[in-house]
Amino acid sequence: MQGTIEKMSPADLSYLADRQVLVVAAHADDPVLFCGGTIALMARAGALVTLVRVTNDDTDSADLSPELTIERNSLELRNCADLLGIGHIIDLGYPSDHMWQVPETVLREQLIRIVRQVRPYAVLTLDPHSGGAEDNQDHVRTAQAMDEAFWTSMFDKHHPEHAADGLSPHGVVERWYFGRPVSRVTDVVDISSVVTVKADAAACHITMLGNLIRQLHLMARTDGRYLPDIDVIEPELPELIRMMVTAGSASVGDRYGCAGAEEFRRVRFSGLEVMVDLLVNRYEQKGDQ
Repeated sequence: MQGTIEKMSPADLSYLADRQVLVVAAHADDPVLFCGGTIALMARAGALVTLVRVTNDDTDSADLSPELTIERNSLELRNCADLLGIGHIIDLGYPSDHMWQVPETVLREQLIRIVRQVRPYAVLTLDPHSGGAEDNQDHVRTAQAMDEAFWTSMFDKHHPEHAADGLSPHGVVERWYFGRPVSRVTDVVDISSVVTVKADAAACHITMLGNLIRQLHLMARTDGRYLPDIDVIEPELPELIRMMVTAGSASVGDRYGCAGAEEFRRVRFSGLEVMVDLLVNRYEQKGDQ
């Protein structure tokens, strides 16, 4: 059942100033497409943003070798990250479209280590309960592993060997889940002021999103709908990407009375904020005595 949805303005993100924000995604284009406007607003508010890309995106291109695909997608990700305000990128380098073969606990250990290194206040990641609509297994495995890493990173029995590297358990305050769609929308961020930034950042991913447009081209042709040959469309790819991203943001925004928006399932204190408040109030009162 849908509860109250909080609509957040850019000013509402000011509490993240000087705090670490970690974005965990399967592919290079996931962050900008799912939450690029929010990332840009968080960075503008002073958040220190680190991105974890789980795969190397070696398959996401057309007519390029895997090696050149990795090179181009990585360069385009750096260009995109610069526009969004992402300060650091951690690449785990798993082959794309094969994450179902990776044991969840193996990926989880790597994510626990990163959480203990970065020590974020908030993590933005894929929703493991994405409305039953998620058909990308790289997304599913990433979401599952990160969802467990949220709480296992706080347990000293999970990977005590990390202590040898000076790492200690860490508790993330906020989980921001994104997806297609998220399982239950709790928060909407008004990205009207940065829709153009999001669109320009997405257009950096000419290799990956150009490949997406080629997929749409193939399906349209199968459906008997007219489109010119792909070589006619190719010069227009940057503008087509901007147009698609702007339209997608506007479609979400229309539901909330703004020019552009992004939806999240946001969870604070693992859903136990009432208990945190009880503890804090108890010991604040003791301190006053």
